[in-house]
Amino acid sequence: MEAIHIPYKGGGQGIADVVAGHVPMMITSVQATKEFGRVGSAQGLAVTSIARSPADAGGSHHARLG
Repeated sequence: MEAIHIPYKGGGQGIADVVAGHVPMMITSVQATKEFGRVGSAQGLAVTSIARSPADAGGSHHARLG
């Protein structure tokens, strides 16, 4: 996978650009994006922790994905 770093001053503009389709993905906190996943405007892939996040009970975690 190839990725380009886009230096946003905060997560809000990055999330808005993902939802609008201007950028394909971002790495951010579960808390910042949980509502977007709930309503279906964005999809979380996984958390990077060893264990599943209590804030995202239905999601996968990095260790589980291999």
